[in-house]
Amino acid sequence: MTLPSDPLLRASRLRRDPDRPFWYDTDGQLQVQYLTWDRQSGRAYSLLASREWLEHHLERSGHCLVQGMTGERQPVTAEHPRVWREFSQGASRTAQGQCIPGTIVTEVKRSIR
Repeated sequence: MTLPSDPLLRASRLRRDPDRPFWYDTDGQLQVQYLTWDRQSGRAYSLLASREWLEHHLERSGHCLVQGMTGERQPVTAEHPRVWREFSQGASRTAQGQCIPGTIVTEVKRSIR
């Protein structure tokens, strides 16, 4: 299971639901949740946080957020050679709210056969 950053969690005073991966603030509002689901291409995982909650706690604690994304897109065909696209991107958000997007890197791949 993926969890929010420990320093962010400790400073936030969030309470975790004892039975599900949900975190609530002191007013009982859902602020963070961890979701998994199955799809044709495999299992997917997401950690979702309320934007307002996250921005407030990043600013208050002086922490920054760094995100990374990698993946691939594959057509479902019997064509040979197979062709697919791999991609990645990073981004960050400063404690003061400045968003700094990274460059998207993408590459077309072909199978050897």
